[in-house]
Amino acid sequence: MDIYKFLINPVDKCNAGKDNITLLVLVKSAPGHTERRNATRQTYIGGATKNNVSTRLLFIVGDSEAQDERENIQEEARRHRDILKVGFHDSYYKLTVKLVMGFKWALQFCNNSEFFMSMDDDVMVDIVTLVNDLDALPPNDHSQFVLGAKGEGFSPHRNVNSK
Repeated sequence: MDIYKFLINPVDKCNAGKDNITLLVLVKSAPGHTERRNATRQTYIGGATKNNVSTRLLFIVGDSEAQDERENIQEEARRHRDILKVGFHDSYYKLTVKLVMGFKWALQFCNNSEFFMSMDDDVMVDIVTLVNDLDALPPNDHSQFVLGAKGEGFSPHRNVNSK
């Protein structure tokens, strides 16, 4: 039994079972971050569409207590079909839940994607170049490919007053 449900679920975003997608970008966002999502759509999605790169982008949000935010998310999801809303109260401390639910969604509804990427809505990435670089990887290397920064010599920052 699942703890959290998909309240808004764009099940046809990837058209699983059809052509493969090189990259699925999962963007963690907050219900009130409409301007950030619009900026991402204008840059990432606009560039990907213009350059015909094989990518999909999905914003992951939790639920809001504010009625206007809930209505705005519903309308935004209807208009853009790129919102995954998960049934928990959205907060900074639920970022891990967003990530896990995004990966769960990807495995269930976008298993035709070669690569997954998770990021926050305040980060900019050159998606066109990234997808072109991923497409250039030899197919045998896909299952072993992980990209990230290795952190060494760090200790946890333990301050109860700091996020």
